Amino acid sequence: MMRESGQSDPAQVLDDVRKGGTIDRSEQTTLDGQQVSHYWITVDLGKTSGLPEMAGRTAPMELWLDADQLPAQMLFDFSGLTSAGDPQVGPMTMRYTGWGEPVDIAAPPADQVAELPAG
Repeated sequence: MMRESGQSDPAQVLDDVRKGGTIDRSEQTTLDGQQVSHYWITVDLGKTSGLPEMAGRTAPMELWLDADQLPAQMLFDFSGLTSAGDPQVGPMTMRYTGWGEPVDIAAPPADQVAELPAG
């Protein structure tokens, strides 16, 4: 699901969830003052990763969609999916705000940058 080519593209993540996700439960709630739909999803990584070795492995995910069905927040928990000797990867939360607004992007300082392990 978080393959290098689409790891920061929310559209690719949502497409992966459609292919390999099962909604376990949902609720209507608020996030940052806006109404959202909150979903708890089990993701079949064999259907989303493109890696045959992930067949039969699953990971939990939470997804919050706003009224326009755009992601407001995604939480992935990859704990326990790494092999011995691999860097440990735990829960990761991504928040999305300001859909459609202009942005000014600047690279972060080098001491705030890390490489994700190749999948």
